[in-house]
Amino acid sequence: MGKQRWGYRSRPNYCRAATMRNLKLAQERTDPRRAATGRGHIQMEVAMQFAVNNWQPITARAVAEHVFWRVYWDGKHLNASHYQRLRRAFSRIAYRVRRLPGRGRPWLWALKPEIEADPEEWWRKHKHPLRT
Repeated sequence: MGKQRWGYRSRPNYCRAATMRNLKLAQERTDPRRAATGRGHIQMEVAMQFAVNNWQPITARAVAEHVFWRVYWDGKHLNASHYQRLRRAFSRIAYRVRRLPGRGRPWLWALKPEIEADPEEWWRKHKHPLRT
């Protein structure tokens, strides 16, 4: 049995496999068809805020205060990735209605028509951890 050139593993193949595995994970996390991956708590809070607001249109900032309360508690500001995660969660159940006037010009989000037809029925089917 001869001495292996790269040690106990064939490093080029091992590194390639690890790179492909990481690439696949990165693609899964950024694939818009899989918007739910890793963002369940944000989607639940978006749905909850629509329910609390009587199914009326809301802004991302109103939801961000509840989803990312820890950031506000620490006295920090939200960055672009926080709002990107909110937009992905909103896009699952809502659509952009219009932009509001004022500083920053936030988007106003409303429920999608298929949900807006009967939001109470949708809410019963929606899996929420606090639902009885």
